[in-house]
Amino acid sequence: MQYFFLLGNNYNLAAVEVYTVLQSFKIRYTTALEEAPILIIDSPSEINLPEIQNILGGSIKCGLILNSFEQKNQQKLADFIHKTLSTYHPQLHFGINVFDKNENNQNDQLRFWKKWALTWKKENKNNYQHLRFVESNEGNLSSVIIKKNKLLGEHGCDLNLIYNQETIFIGQSQSVQDFELYSQLDYGRPAYEAKVGMLPPKLAQTMINLSRQSDEDIHSLHILDPFCGSGTVLNQAVFSGFIHIYGTDIDPQAIQRSKENLSYVSDLLKTVDINLNLQIIDVNKLSTMLTKANIDKVISEAHLGPALSGKESKEQLNENKRLLEVIYKGAFQEIYKVMKPGGILVLTIPIFLYKQQLIKFDIQNLIYNNFKKAKVLGKHKNLYTERNSLIYKRPNQKLWREIFVFQKQK
Repeated sequence: MQYFFLLGNNYNLAAVEVYTVLQSFKIRYTTALEEAPILIIDSPSEINLPEIQNILGGSIKCGLILNSFEQKNQQKLADFIHKTLSTYHPQLHFGINVFDKNENNQNDQLRFWKKWALTWKKENKNNYQHLRFVESNEGNLSSVIIKKNKLLGEHGCDLNLIYNQETIFIGQSQSVQDFELYSQLDYGRPAYEAKVGMLPPKLAQTMINLSRQSDEDIHSLHILDPFCGSGTVLNQAVFSGFIHIYGTDIDPQAIQRSKENLSYVSDLLKTVDINLNLQIIDVNKLSTMLTKANIDKVISEAHLGPALSGKESKEQLNENKRLLEVIYKGAFQEIYKVMKPGGILVLTIPIFLYKQQLIKFDIQNLIYNNFKKAKVLGKHKNLYTERNSLIYKRPNQKLWREIFVFQKQK
């Protein structure tokens, strides 16, 4: 069987997340198509897509590939779509999306299929009690439109035409990201510091997923964020099912914000029996206040330094980098002490932007020697940077986030 995933703007990061989750579920697969924004896999297993979608931070929607056709014969594709839509009775809401790396071709094909759909609707309206074609002026349908128009329900059908070289794959959406829940996890939080660049919940969720391993019992694992700030990683740890959750920060106000946000998220998700440990600790004294070799996973965005205006000189950014290097080196030594052998560290550090230059940290010089080099999925190494890292960036951001995955030596 073939399955597709529509990935977000940070394609490589989202693809690695999908592969890591599939491997943690022991799902065998091969890659059929890996081209932004679409990932298609072949698998002999029947995959519970809503279950997988629910835990992914970087995937917008996913579904089942129904068939594929040669591009030179779109009539066969049109006949197949007709046959597919004709199975829905007595009501049908449907939409059609087109994905092609050639933007002009994508727009042309989307206009063609919209016109086809409207004609099909007119010709077949007498066969249905209710027939509706859902479209958007902005192009492809968003997850909001798909969900609110019930295109995933019993009488709904969201079709995706994926153009690649000489082939057109046709997929039907099975699940979309829960945008309402993520809005509550983000903008609904009662406490945050607006002046600090907050880690997006979806990125925090992706980072947690990058730490996944097969045969692990999340309920028995201890997870720590030593730079917890307002508690974004901790919130997603609750969402992911962790029970033993640790958060530390040098700022008492940050710990208070974390407490308020975790209380809110626990109520929102109706979670119980969480073993939560929040402490005001300088990261350079972490091992003096936490049990040594007790933590299974450390998921954290390291301190990013002072808020940036975008007008900083190269000298100012390099000074920020120098000061952060001191913090990081001490922090990594302490993190090493509190982690179990074989424990996973997923860490985000900044890349500063100065005009067209990228100012990066020498992570191998900073990380404690007994951590293994960045853990990568070998057969997907093409998705990583030359530093074995993954990049998260948004338009007009003043810095990028660089994500590394390390493992403590056993």
